[in-house]
Amino acid sequence: MEPMRSTGPSRVERTKLKILKAAFELMAKNGVAGVTIQDVAKRAKTSHPLVTYHFDDMDLLYIGVLKQILEEMRGATVAVLEMSHPNQKALLKAYTQVLFYWGKKNQAKMRLWIYFYYLASVHDDFRQFNDEIRKVGRARILSILTKGMALGEFPKTDEKGLDDLSINIQALLTGHLIMCLSESGYSFDEAGRILSSQVQTLVLGKACP
Repeated sequence: MEPMRSTGPSRVERTKLKILKAAFELMAKNGVAGVTIQDVAKRAKTSHPLVTYHFDDMDLLYIGVLKQILEEMRGATVAVLEMSHPNQKALLKAYTQVLFYWGKKNQAKMRLWIYFYYLASVHDDFRQFNDEIRKVGRARILSILTKGMALGEFPKTDEKGLDDLSINIQALLTGHLIMCLSESGYSFDEAGRILSSQVQTLVLGKACP
């Protein structure tokens, strides 16, 4: 009889996760630019060479942290898509609101997510990564809109109109998330409320009552 194999993470994977946890804690406290590989090694109670074995430089380490954050954000949005909703209008509202609920509880992670946009504006690798993320999000919005139009819940438009709507909704969502983290007195709750009204105006052509 063969011994049972462990289904948990391997020792190598556990070390990698420990490094990423240490990196996130330091980046959340000091900013990405204020953290070095040596800082991460010390925080993770491991060696500098072991950190660079998993992550060649700080850019790759930050991408590792960012991927974990994005996976959590993706999980929150996918959970909404898999829930039962009375119609596509309700689904669209829930989808565009979920990151405000998640962000309110995970503001340190959201702040690191914002820094990613700066890197995407100056580094091709980050820009390509961002393009992939935005493409997936836009496709989800497009799917909700397409189904809603097929069911007669949203006014019909052509393919170009659908593409424009999905881009506009995604841009509003991103903009409000950045604003409520970077502006004094602009809360996640208020941002979500305003976005909901703007999305309804875009899609239905009328403001929320």
